[in-house]
Amino acid sequence: MKRSDAAAVGGLLHDVGKVIFRAGVDGRNHSVSGRDWLASFVPEDTERDLLDCVMFHHGRDIGGAKLAPDSPAYAVYIADNIAAGADRRERSEETEGDSGQLFRRDIPLDTVFNLMWGGHGDMAYAPDDLGSSANYPDKRTVLSSDVYKDKARKLKDEISSISLDADYINSLLAIMENILSFVPSSTSVKEVSDISLFDHSKITAAAAAAICLYLEANGREDFRAELLQNEHEFMAEKAFLMFSCDFSGIQKFIYNIASKNALKSLRSRSFVLEMLMEYLMDELIERCCVSRANLIYTGGGHSYLLLPNTDETKEALKVFERSVNRWLMDEFEASLYVACAWCECSGDDLCNRPSEAAPYPAIYRELSREIAAKKLHRYSPDELRSLNGRKVDGARECRICGRADDLAGDGDICSWCDMFAKISETLLRRDMFAVVVDEALEKAPMVRMPNVFGDGARYLAFVSHDTVVELHKSLLARRVYSKNMPHTGMNYSTNLYMGDYVQSKYMDDLAANSEGIKRIAILRADVDNLGLAFTSGFERLGSGDKDVYKTLSRSAAFSRQMSLFFKYHINSILSGKDDGISYLKLADTEGERGKNALIVYSGGDDIFLVGAWDDIIEAAVDIRSAFRKF
Repeated sequence: MKRSDAAAVGGLLHDVGKVIFRAGVDGRNHSVSGRDWLASFVPEDTERDLLDCVMFHHGRDIGGAKLAPDSPAYAVYIADNIAAGADRRERSEETEGDSGQLFRRDIPLDTVFNLMWGGHGDMAYAPDDLGSSANYPDKRTVLSSDVYKDKARKLKDEISSISLDADYINSLLAIMENILSFVPSSTSVKEVSDISLFDHSKITAAAAAAICLYLEANGREDFRAELLQNEHEFMAEKAFLMFSCDFSGIQKFIYNIASKNALKSLRSRSFVLEMLMEYLMDELIERCCVSRANLIYTGGGHSYLLLPNTDETKEALKVFERSVNRWLMDEFEASLYVACAWCECSGDDLCNRPSEAAPYPAIYRELSREIAAKKLHRYSPDELRSLNGRKVDGARECRICGRADDLAGDGDICSWCDMFAKISETLLRRDMFAVVVDEALEKAPMVRMPNVFGDGARYLAFVSHDTVVELHKSLLARRVYSKNMPHTGMNYSTNLYMGDYVQSKYMDDLAANSEGIKRIAILRADVDNLGLAFTSGFERLGSGDKDVYKTLSRSAAFSRQMSLFFKYHINSILSGKDDGISYLKLADTEGERGKNALIVYSGGDDIFLVGAWDDIIEAAVDIRSAFRKF
């Protein structure tokens, strides 16, 4: 296994001993108990480097350890310091039980929203596993050791079922997210405990992999000297790149259509754009030799990645932006455009040190400025000449999108609108898999995709699980995505959360099931000031250090919670199975029932629902009630 991959896996697992310690079954230092716990059930041929990453991620331990100078444990050690420095902040107010006690293993995970907009909330989560229904925060209660005993058992069962290598990093991410999303990383009574053990481990894994790749690219193989003996100097180095990309034209592309079958096209267009973003991020992740641990956020046409600051990475980013926009221009002319930006940053920057200079918020300001500038100057003179010089054969226009070329056969719609209509039925299937292939598959609905870093065709085909297995065995499947099916144990599949609730796919059925007048309604909604919340929501105005809570970990935790609500929990809300809210009922109906509605799109900060008029009114109230409570 490559050193960067070992660092990523070791980073994900480095704090697993905290679960064992808090369970009360091993009172030793959590580094020791975590190493011994893993060693008790992982295969004997598991790389020693992984166990070293768990054992020696603290300075007091790694300083005297007899490790190879190039051990990835040194990268995990620094990455853990960066992640801890990016999430651990002292409380701005005294809390009950602070006196005389430094740590309490029964502390729950506070919600990251406690500190939003200058707040001092005291709401915390129940230590549940991640589920389809939202985990709504409530007043703080202590956690028992039985909670952690149960989580230790689940972790052992799940980790035992996979290989701890590069092929299973996505599976390990899913396991950790499921089990550790609602327990705190820090149990210090003096610190804010609003960063989960999962989010802390994920940031550690991302930083550790990037550190390895950065040092290797610069021929610096003595990790002990670079990261331990010269730790302070390294923390000031611009070893990382924060990358951001943003799609322009999404709203117009999805909604500016005219057709009696508009609903099918709307749903397909929004789904394909979402899949395109996920696919593109995976293409870039693979090219930069990192994993999905480095994906800080993706949704609503926007993404952030933490990458190594190397010449190879920068060249990949340039190729990515150029190649993707060339493909978008060929396929959709000027309708869609992706603006990319990247910013060099250090470990100190990610920890927002020195705080008075606010280097971490400055990263996002720089990215935002560069993206805005690129959106104002999208195309080169040659590209503009190419767009304006295209010849259109015939005078017909696509009756759905208005495009005046690329009409499918003798029909009156273009090839893309034809494809959107054909895949609409398939997208409603809950057991649908999306597989990336280089050759067209017979009898499988497919979407063209850009071959970003290569030549030739590339397709996204929608198939059953049996077909996925066959394609995987024959080495034809380059990448596989499942939808709302986490923890499948398949090393070749990445689960994506998606709002896909549907009661009926037919407008007439939705209208017929309404009370009173037989009509449908449409709900469009978005979150006010979400972008501002992401960049400035954790400022403490009037404080001596207004940026103290503006950190990488909080950005990641906040964006992940928002994505889960709009991409995953919304399905449970609409199905009537969310026990955490009181549902509005306009009619006197018995028991729980799903809304007569379907999701056209839900993600980022945007919702589009269609359904029976009365159910849509109920859904609007229910979603807002759930979101406020969330």
